[in-house]
Amino acid sequence: MPFFTPPKNTLDPYQLELLASVFPQTWSENVPRGYRLPPSQEERLQTEVSAKLCFFAAKGVMDPEVLQGLTAATVKFQPRTGRRLPGTPHPIAG
Repeated sequence: MPFFTPPKNTLDPYQLELLASVFPQTWSENVPRGYRLPPSQEERLQTEVSAKLCFFAAKGVMDPEVLQGLTAATVKFQPRTGRRLPGTPHPIAG
């Protein structure tokens, strides 16, 4: 599982500890359990989630549920869509 990687910032150790504890739940709201990301996409998403958590904390948001909700709402994970099998209808065509 990815881990919290804050950008260089001016947050204090308490804030960073709080954000590190919020990260796993926020991650699981963006990436379905058991879903494997390519390493480059995982790193990009890990960095984005960490940066968003830090952004909201720097703005004064310190409630874990609010941090998680705001971050999950603003970071959009775009899973790759698999190829459809021949004869399988397109999901939008139905």
